[in-house]
Amino acid sequence: MSNNLDIGGVLASLMNSETESPAPASSVRSLEKISLQSALNTRQMNGMENKNVPPENPTKKAIVLQTVSGTPTPPTPEERTNWIQTAISVLNLFGATETQKEVITQTYATNFPEYYVWVLPDNMKNVGTIPAFQGGSTVFNVEQFTKCVVDNASIDGNLLQGACVRIDYENRKISQGAYVVNIINNEQDFANAVILELDGIPSPGGSFAPCDESGVSVRHPTGDAIAPSGPKDDPTFRKCAVPAAAYAHLEKRATYWPPQQTSQQVMDAIRQSGQPDDVQRIMWLIIAHEQPRFRFLNYNVAGIQLDTTSFSGTTPSDFDYMTCYRDSGGDQRIFAGFNDLNRGMTTFGKTIAGKVSIWKALVGTVGQMAELMTWNYYHSWNLALDEAELALLKSQGYVIRDGVRITRHWEQSAKTFSQALDKWNA
Repeated sequence: MSNNLDIGGVLASLMNSETESPAPASSVRSLEKISLQSALNTRQMNGMENKNVPPENPTKKAIVLQTVSGTPTPPTPEERTNWIQTAISVLNLFGATETQKEVITQTYATNFPEYYVWVLPDNMKNVGTIPAFQGGSTVFNVEQFTKCVVDNASIDGNLLQGACVRIDYENRKISQGAYVVNIINNEQDFANAVILELDGIPSPGGSFAPCDESGVSVRHPTGDAIAPSGPKDDPTFRKCAVPAAAYAHLEKRATYWPPQQTSQQVMDAIRQSGQPDDVQRIMWLIIAHEQPRFRFLNYNVAGIQLDTTSFSGTTPSDFDYMTCYRDSGGDQRIFAGFNDLNRGMTTFGKTIAGKVSIWKALVGTVGQMAELMTWNYYHSWNLALDEAELALLKSQGYVIRDGVRITRHWEQSAKTFSQALDKWNA
């Protein structure tokens, strides 16, 4: 990873800001169940380590990347009681110190959500590894980034991908035990802006290029404003393989980025696709999983690529043109192009209708349907796994093919599908 990158916008402002850390809100912080003596010893050791760290603004700003699969775990019956709060209030009457109260709190069994975060550097001289997104919702090699717990009772609700938080460490000297101090910005517009900037920065996962460099502009038939297509685009098609024979006749164009769509616009286009209800629901689930910000290159709502084979259920006339664009894996690929959102959605619906016969029907509760959709998704959409491989992926988070480790987050996908189902049913 090279240094001195041309990072601009909100990320540059965050990296170069020298503002002091706001004081964290008072809360009851609870960690894993441990003995009272162990909690006291750990607290004292970490306190001694932190004395060696300069006290000026020791906390760090961080960008939320994604949730840690499996957190928080379901609550135990004990967590539904309020005995710990009662105990703390009693201790206050006897002059207990903050350290003593926190040690008592640490012995209480509870679980908290955890997130992978990108801890922002203090400036842009040594940026290090920058996260790269794949499919719009997961990060390449996310395990290399910091795992951070939200154990502050005053922080409720989920953190968005792209949210900015301030973190601290249980042990600052070795940067261990990261936890969220407070939220800097968890608004959707801010999070979207951060993710869009990350999409345009070079990274080892996807070799992205700066999104603000000028590229080739083209006239688009919808009459929308034309934006530069950027250096990932190759309108000459010299960097791309030959398209599949069925699509060789399509017009070659520069890549076009239409305006960002709203969730309502996407749902309306799905409902106008002419597909039955069960297919429409699957269309929404895949888009919500892969393109949650609803920015569709060439109105290609599913990233359909035309350099491999033809798509079941479609004909060449369902595609309007093709472009040559670098995908999230760093490869230059031929992407399908459509003249408007409804054209792209209609074709996407046909591809899904062609898959329904080999997929499991989505029945049962929302949670059960989300689990079934995760199976379908990795069986023959995002990946092409057999039954044994699907079982391995679910249990261990990866499969190995031809010596290559393929990692996917089953529980996170199921959670995303569950949330999307709730929105679709609302």
